[in-house]
Amino acid sequence: MAEEKKVCEWDQEDWDCDCWNTSCGHAFCVNDGDNPAEHGMKFCCFCGLPLVATPYKDEEEEEENSP
Repeated sequence: MAEEKKVCEWDQEDWDCDCWNTSCGHAFCVNDGDNPAEHGMKFCCFCGLPLVATPYKDEEEEEENSP
């Protein structure tokens, strides 16, 4: 039996984008703020799981920060 997800991961589409893609298969745009937490969002509005937001990182930024 596969383990159920305990959180819904939201990934920002681009570095200057208000749109976030959810791991439950939806998209949500957050206006006037950098991330969902700035709007008090703690749970996914689609699946109800706790929300974990990951801001966009480009490939160059990831390479610079890797050991």
